[in-house]
Amino acid sequence: MPSNKLINREKEKHFLLRKMESDKSELIVIYGRRRVGKTFLLEHVLKDALFLTADLSNVKFTMNRFFDTLKPMLGLPKTTTISTWDDFFATLELALKQGKLTRIVIDEFQYIPQRDPSFLSVLQRWWDTSFSKLGVKMILCGSYGGMVEKMTLSQNSPLYGRRTGQYKIRPMDFFDASVFLKKFEPVDRVYTFAVTDGIPSI
Repeated sequence: MPSNKLINREKEKHFLLRKMESDKSELIVIYGRRRVGKTFLLEHVLKDALFLTADLSNVKFTMNRFFDTLKPMLGLPKTTTISTWDDFFATLELALKQGKLTRIVIDEFQYIPQRDPSFLSVLQRWWDTSFSKLGVKMILCGSYGGMVEKMTLSQNSPLYGRRTGQYKIRPMDFFDASVFLKKFEPVDRVYTFAVTDGIPSI
């Protein structure tokens, strides 16, 4: 049932666009079940954002992969490497100050603190001292609900009090999911929805 069209998600789209059009820095947490359509939504609404996708790779490999996306913007040599998150955030700060970008999505971000528990506190420091003053729109998108809530929304999180918005992306209801299934008979739509549970991509 895959589709390259954004179906419904009007409330989510409105939330994101309102945040993107604000006159201040935004640190937004987007989370929900796997395959519920978080990345698809963000890619369709934030077409000009820099997307950085985390995984469980070695920490230095991940930060240098992120760093690689910034090097062409700033004219840095391809062979340049970094060794700390401070190095990455300093480069990101430079790109922001030069107007090279304003919107950043860190997808599957929960993998980074799993590999490097210091990441959130380093991000908090950079947010407090720099990013919160630069008008950046930063989205942290994660798939594990309880883990993401603990990392970003709980009072024990380094980011507590810094986020400016959050949205839990939920599975589609039957009527929205049916838009994927226009060629199906009504009874088959019900059966398919029962199997997929409103998840647009399985």
